[in-house]
Amino acid sequence: YWPVIGLEIHAELNTERKMFCDCLNQPFELAANQAVCEVCYGLPGALPRLNPQAIEWAMRVGLALGATPALVTKWDRKNYFYPDLPKGYQISQYDRPLFTGGQLEVPLPTNPVVALTRLHLEEDTATLKHGNDRTALVNFNRSGVPLLELVTEPVIESGAVARSFAEEYQRLLRALGVSQADMEKGELRIEANISVRTSQQLAAGQFGTKVEVKNLNSFRSVERAIEFELERQSAMLAAGQPVIAETRGFSEASQATFSQRQKETAADYRYFPEPDLPALEFSDQWIESLRATLPALPSANRANLTSFGLNESQLQAVLNQPTKVSLLLDNLPETAEAARPTLIKLIINQPEFTHLEPVVMRRLAELLSQSAFSLNDLKTQLPLLVEAKLTTLAALEVKLEELGLNSTGGQADQQAQSQAVIECLTEIIARSEPQVLAYKQGKTALLGYFVGQAMAQLGRGYDPALVSQEARNLLQ
Repeated sequence: YWPVIGLEIHAELNTERKMFCDCLNQPFELAANQAVCEVCYGLPGALPRLNPQAIEWAMRVGLALGATPALVTKWDRKNYFYPDLPKGYQISQYDRPLFTGGQLEVPLPTNPVVALTRLHLEEDTATLKHGNDRTALVNFNRSGVPLLELVTEPVIESGAVARSFAEEYQRLLRALGVSQADMEKGELRIEANISVRTSQQLAAGQFGTKVEVKNLNSFRSVERAIEFELERQSAMLAAGQPVIAETRGFSEASQATFSQRQKETAADYRYFPEPDLPALEFSDQWIESLRATLPALPSANRANLTSFGLNESQLQAVLNQPTKVSLLLDNLPETAEAARPTLIKLIINQPEFTHLEPVVMRRLAELLSQSAFSLNDLKTQLPLLVEAKLTTLAALEVKLEELGLNSTGGQADQQAQSQAVIECLTEIIARSEPQVLAYKQGKTALLGYFVGQAMAQLGRGYDPALVSQEARNLLQ
C-alpha cells in the first residue's frame, strides 16, 4: 500500500489588532472576554473592518514560500454552527485564496520538497472551557484573531517527513516575525489528511478514501498519528474492509486515533461571497516591495551556520530562536576561529550571556577558549558582568580583574592547569587497570569515570572539557 498525506496548518498571526476589528490581539494576556467588541461577539449589524497588517504579514509568508500571489482576492462566508462561532459563519477565503502554489524544502537527508496548494486568511474562533457538569464557558478573546491556513499537496510519504515539514514551517514563521507559532498555546494547529492506495489505484492515478486527523498538539503527535493511521488503514484494506471518510482525533494516552464524526465537504459549509468586505487588488510594485524586505530564511541560515561549524543538534536548538541566529551570524565572522565553538556553546546554552554587548561576548569566548578561566567561574560571574553593562574591552579587563577572572595570564594558566590535570589523571590511570583495559576494548563510556575521578580530586576551577581531552590523550 502507498501512503498519501497532506497537511493543513493554521497559524495565528501576532498582529497588534484582530483581523476584522480594532480589538487587541491578546487572547492569552488578558482576562477572559476583555479583548472583545460587537464584531467579536457576532452581534447583529456589526460590520467587519479589514486589518492591513494581517494582509501584509500573510503576504510575507506566501512570498517566502515562493507561492504565486493573487492579483485579486476576495472573502467568503463559511457557514456552520458551533458555540465558539456566535454569528454562525466564519469569514474565510474559498475560491480566490491569497496565494496558490509554492513549496518548502524539508531538512532531512533526502531533502524532500513539499509542494503547496494554497495559503489563505481567515478569522479564528473563540475558545471553549468545558466543565464537569456538561456546561461550557466561552472566551471571545481569540475570536477574530488573524489565522493563516497553509494547505499542502498530498505528496508527503511518511509521518517523519510531515513532522519535519511542520517544524520547518514553524521556523519560517518565527524567522519572518509574523507568529510565535507556539503549539502549546494553540498558535499553530495541524491537521493531517491521510489515505493509502493500492498498486492498482496508483497505476490508475486514483486515491484511496481520505481520513482527516485533528487534535494534533505536538510535532511528535503529528508523526505518531500519521504512522498509526497508515497502519490502521492498511490493515483494514488487507482484511477487505472499506475505509470510511471521517474526522478522527488522536489520543496521547493510547497513541491511537479515534472516530469523531463523518467528514464534511465544501458543500456542507455553503460558501458564498462575504457581502460586507470588498475584494482586494495588489499591484506588482507593492508585492515586489514586500519581497525586498524578507529576511534570511531558515534554509539560508542553516547553510550559513553549518559553515561556521554548528552540528545538527546545535542547529535544532537555535533555528527556532531568530534572536540567537542573528547573534551567531553577526558575531561568528568577527570571532577568532579557535574561539568560535566556545562562542556557539555560550550563545546557545547560557541565556544571560546573550545580554552582553557583542564585543564583550566575543572577547569572553576567546578568553574561555584559552582557559584564562573556567566555564563554571564565568557562569558564576555572568550576572555581575551583565549588570555592569560593559561596552568596551578596556572596561571588560577592569571588571575581570575586579571579579578575579584574570584575563591576561591565559596561556600560563592554561599550561599550569594542563600540567596539574595530566599529573592527576596519570595517578588515577595507574590505579585503575581494569577500567583502562575495558576502555581500550571499546567501552569508551568509561571516559566519564576518569573525568569524574579527576574533577573530584582537582576541585573547582578546572575546565571539564580540558580534563576530558587530556584523559583521551593519556588513554590512547
